[in-house]
Amino acid sequence: MAYGDIGGAVTELVITCQSPSSGDVNIAKGDAVKLTGAYTVDNATDAEDVVFGQALADTTENSAAIPVKVRGICIFAYTGTAPTV
Repeated sequence: MAYGDIGGAVTELVITCQSPSSGDVNIAKGDAVKLTGAYTVDNATDAEDVVFGQALADTTENSAAIPVKVRGICIFAYTGTAPTV
C-alpha cells in the first residue's frame, strides 16, 4: 500500500489484545495504548510511557478483545509534549 509522501510500500501489523481485566476502561478508536501485561493494553498513559500501538476499536468493558495496530503509520492527536514512540 502506498501512503502519501512516505515513499514506497507501507505495511501494517494488527494484533488482537485485550483491555484491562479490572478497573475503569475507556479506550477509544485511535487512542495510543501501552502494554500493561501479556497482550493487555491501556490508554491511561503517563509522560514516560512508551506507546505500544493504536487502538482500532472502542471499548468500555473489562477483558474485551480489541484490535491494535502495532506497525504502520499511526496518526495521534495529543496536547503538550509528544509521547515517546
